Amino acid sequence: MNSASQKPKISFAFLKPYIGWTIFLVICIFVSNGANLLIPRILGTSIDNFSKNGIDNAFISDIWLLSGISAGVVLLSLLQIMLSVYIAERVAKDLRNALLNKIMLQPISFVNERESSDLFTNITSDVEQVKDIISQGVASIFSAAIILIGSVILLFSINVRLALIAIISLPLIIAVFAFIFKNISALFRAAQEILGSINKVINESVLGAMLVRVLNAQQYENSKFEKVNTQGRDIGFNITNLFASLIPAINLVSNFAIVSIIWFGGRQVMVDDLTLGEFSAFISYFNLLITPIFILGFVSSFISRGLVSLSRIQEVLQAPEVPPVNPETLTRQEVKGHIVFENVSY
Repeated sequence: MNSASQKPKISFAFLKPYIGWTIFLVICIFVSNGANLLIPRILGTSIDNFSKNGIDNAFISDIWLLSGISAGVVLLSLLQIMLSVYIAERVAKDLRNALLNKIMLQPISFVNERESSDLFTNITSDVEQVKDIISQGVASIFSAAIILIGSVILLFSINVRLALIAIISLPLIIAVFAFIFKNISALFRAAQEILGSINKVINESVLGAMLVRVLNAQQYENSKFEKVNTQGRDIGFNITNLFASLIPAINLVSNFAIVSIIWFGGRQVMVDDLTLGEFSAFISYFNLLITPIFILGFVSSFISRGLVSLSRIQEVLQAPEVPPVNPETLTRQEVKGHIVFENVSY
């Protein structure tokens, strides 16, 4: 098996030079989402205070506190976006330089084995896909994890019975994700490979444009491009169809859960087992519980595509090193002979 066909272990070692910035980014994400989790609880307390005492000093204090937390969350979110983009751009530059240096040190057989169009796709499209993971995927994954764990804890802290009803929906949603992503990774790899084929056909058509005209081979070149272009379209349709079924399925499960929560929770409010503010906070936390799943559904497409692209990049970076040739060891021999053209015609 050649090196191109092997699937290397995915490594994020390229983030090592930016570990400090990455840790700072994770801290910002943790603080921002932690503050965001406080808002429904404070709002629920404000509703209970208002229903008992009207507008008093405690209610006004809660309003100021909510305003301050909201402003802090906005500022931290902006800082989080700036850090993510900064790290992503630096990593993309490092990957492009590493790929170019690796390719330049390889023999011509290395380029012939992988084809120049695939290497061009590695340096351009694949690097961009990896950059998307860092600029959007890392923050989204950490945010989703914090919100998911925090929401579950706060749901149980408000009402255990309602929390159990809410948690029942999670295994169903996870099952939907597992079904979708069982086949999506292979499609993303096929999409990147067909993009390399499209680049190859375009490159050959541009470089050989004069020869194509001389040989009157325009129809052949058009059909060759049409073939790979159609394959790319079909793969894109398959990916879109899988993701199109994801969000409606999650909505169906979550809506059933909300109806159950309103039915049982509303009865507890009427018998004073649950205050109106607590019930409002519970609904908010359940929505927050579903939010990470929608976030993952949104970012999972380019995360899956980015992981495939990272694997393709590391196939090149982990290729065996070729030792440099010592010019003194080369032997030079005089080439004798002549070139003859016989029966050459167009």
